[in-house]
Amino acid sequence: MACDGCAAPSAARIIHSAILDYSADCAEFCPVPGLNRLLALGTYQLLEAEQRRVGRCYLYALPQRGHASLQPGLLPAAAAETASGAAACRANAADSEGAAAASAALAGGAGCVPVAGPAATLDMPGVFDIKWAPAAASSIDGMGPRTGTGDAAMASGAASGAAAGHAEAAGGVRALLGAALADGTLRLLEASLGAGEAAPLFREVASVEACAGGGMALSLDWQLGDPAAAADGDGGDGCGGGGDRIVCSSSAGTVSVVQVRPSGLELVSEWEAHELEVWCAAWHRHQAHVVFSGADDCYFKAWDTRAEPAAAVFSNRRTHSAGVCTISPHPVDAHLVATGSYDEHVRLWDVRNLSKPVVQTETTTGGGNWRLRWHPHDPHVLLAACMYNGFAVLRSDPGHTDLQVVATYQSPNKNIGYGADWWQEVRDRQQERAEQEEEARGAGAAGSEAQGTAGGEEAGRAAEAAGVSGGGDGGGGGQDGGCWLAATCSFYDKVHTLVWLPTR
Repeated sequence: MACDGCAAPSAARIIHSAILDYSADCAEFCPVPGLNRLLALGTYQLLEAEQRRVGRCYLYALPQRGHASLQPGLLPAAAAETASGAAACRANAADSEGAAAASAALAGGAGCVPVAGPAATLDMPGVFDIKWAPAAASSIDGMGPRTGTGDAAMASGAASGAAAGHAEAAGGVRALLGAALADGTLRLLEASLGAGEAAPLFREVASVEACAGGGMALSLDWQLGDPAAAADGDGGDGCGGGGDRIVCSSSAGTVSVVQVRPSGLELVSEWEAHELEVWCAAWHRHQAHVVFSGADDCYFKAWDTRAEPAAAVFSNRRTHSAGVCTISPHPVDAHLVATGSYDEHVRLWDVRNLSKPVVQTETTTGGGNWRLRWHPHDPHVLLAACMYNGFAVLRSDPGHTDLQVVATYQSPNKNIGYGADWWQEVRDRQQERAEQEEEARGAGAAGSEAQGTAGGEEAGRAAEAAGVSGGGDGGGGGQDGGCWLAATCSFYDKVHTLVWLPTR
């Protein structure tokens, strides 16, 4: 969301960083109103001695709305302090004993977000992908607290399940998080917050073997269903009902469709889609029967799920010169799809003619593009996790015929950037302007214009030392206004970061 009337950053502003127990590969902010401050992180670790892939899902809770660190714009003094804290984090990230020192350094910044640690964690097989159910998903209300995955799961989560049911009855809110795991399962995790409660509850509520032919579950994507059709058990889509559905891809080259029901998850369709690992699969946002897939074989494909098995609608091998890692259909534009590849290019496709899609524009990010996330409020902004080249913010022109990198951010230690997502907060414009005016009055009382100029120069130097930079429109990474909070995570150093990024 553009920061009209506020000072936009000339560089990224780090407000939190922490070292996790395992290698971090995915980050997702919750889109459900009332739970927007929740951030889920997924991790993966191969225990070589045991040849076992383990993982942990973390649930972090940001401060309540109104905290200074969650306000758009750049406070020069805060940026300088947080940048120096990020430098400390980089110095200590390779040493697990340095985690406490890194966190302490970051906590000293006036603009830092006070996140002491995860609000909850769940252990599971290695996590390759996580995604929250959309805020409008019928599954959130349709799946009751009793829908566990077995006696053991229910025994370990009985207290949480009872509390979740009580929270719902007391007017609380809840959300569902899908997780694609190394054991080939797709699992649903529930986060709930009771009315007046400060800490969220987190538990597993359902599981299904998403890769019947073997292999690891690598990605997932949600599709909203028709609650009325779901109740009748007949959605007319050839995939077992009209409720919410999840598409899942696997390391065995298959793509599967899972139906979300009040009683749990049901695998309703699976087909051989590619010869190599299918890194990504995503639903067409406006044609409910169409699924996109991308794989290590360089193919970008679309499938008609009404057929059994699903029939290929198109199959493109010529455009990507390396594996297709991520597919991100535009949330509003029915005919726009973004793809990212190991070939270091991000492409915008016009899929108006599904049998022969056309690349409208493309640009390079200087690294393999593992994840792409459209901005929740600005339809022209993309966030990319660029593996060895950190993270990038891209902006397209109004017609989506030109795409430019407008800001970059390098993770501490320059490890592989795998996870990235935008904060899903929906801010009230009137309240936002009031907060900005109050902040401006406070800043005016605190120091002179000359001091502010000096502080800005110091912040720029410190931010540069922390490995963040801006560019694009206006040459300052956002002098025209525009910045938004993002969560990122990098793999081998196990670091996750909250950072304000320019969007222009």
